[in-house]
Amino acid sequence: MQFSQLIKARKSIRGYLQKPVPREVIEEIIEVAKWAPSSMNTQPWHVHVVTGSVLDRIRQGNSDNMLAGVPPKRDFPMKEAYEGVHRFDLGAFSHAIVLAAWERGLGCVINGQGIMQSKVVREHAQIPDDQNIMICIAMGYPDASFVANDVKSVREDNATFVRYLGFDETENAK
Repeated sequence: MQFSQLIKARKSIRGYLQKPVPREVIEEIIEVAKWAPSSMNTQPWHVHVVTGSVLDRIRQGNSDNMLAGVPPKRDFPMKEAYEGVHRFDLGAFSHAIVLAAWERGLGCVINGQGIMQSKVVREHAQIPDDQNIMICIAMGYPDASFVANDVKSVREDNATFVRYLGFDETENAK
């Protein structure tokens, strides 16, 4: 599949089959995604892949906290600027993971809910204190019967967000 086809075909998948993704496939996805660009080649990522009983404990802890009224507490609250050693966004790396997964028949959604209780995630996934939890990517084999998986977002027309400056000068100089 050509890149332009891949990026346009991808959609967020929120419902998954009860079929585990083999570790080898995830390793292959990360092997591809690590080639994403990062500012000054800092490669600021640490990846913690969680499944099975560890994921179950995280889900249970998040649910227990939510039902007990514990307010969300993320390492990076929403709309907060990234600063210091964490000033580099993981957008390109995250996008590469999502596209590499899609290419292999897996669906993903970049999911803030999974990390709303960073303390719970850190405890069960054994994430060191010197690593901030910035994103969560849910991944699995898409469940065709899950209605929300049919949703395909639309994109704004370029004219609503792109400005072109200086092109007339270049064209007139010819």
